[in-house]
Amino acid sequence: MNYFSEVTKYVTDLLLLDEDVNTVLSLDVKERTDISKKNIYPLATIDVADGFLTANNLSFNVDVEILDQVDFVKEIRTNKFTTNDNTQDVYNTCLQVLVRTYRTLTNNERISIATNFDNTAPFEQVKDDKNNLIGWRMRFILEVPNDIMSICP
Repeated sequence: MNYFSEVTKYVTDLLLLDEDVNTVLSLDVKERTDISKKNIYPLATIDVADGFLTANNLSFNVDVEILDQVDFVKEIRTNKFTTNDNTQDVYNTCLQVLVRTYRTLTNNERISIATNFDNTAPFEQVKDDKNNLIGWRMRFILEVPNDIMSICP
C-alpha cells in the first residue's frame, strides 16, 4: 500500500480544488525555492513529517500552511489599522482556506482527524519576511485505516 502517497495526494488534491489556492508545494520545496519571483499566489504547503502505527490505523502528523504575498498600494491611506497593504485581506482569505480544508477532512468517512485533547484545531500565524508572505499554519493528525486502498471518496 502507498499510505504516504495516498495521504499527500488526497490533501494536495483537496487544496488544489479550493478557489483561493493556486499552487501546492511540499514544505521542503518551498524552503529550497525563491518563490518571491514566481506568480503562484496564494499557495499552500504540506509537510507530512512523521507518524505512528497501531494495529488498525496509520497516523500522520500533517502541517498545512496557506500563504499569500502582501501587496502594497502607493496611495496614502489615513486608516491606521489597515495601513497601505492588504494584510487583513490575506489573513482572512488564508484562514478561510484552512477552515474549508479542515471541514472537508473531518467529513471524510475513511479518515479521521485528531486535534488537541479538547477537540480544537489550533492554527498559528506564519510570516516569511524574505518573500513577503503571510498566512496561517494548522497542525493535525490524519488517521487512515491500515487496510486502506483509497481514501478519496
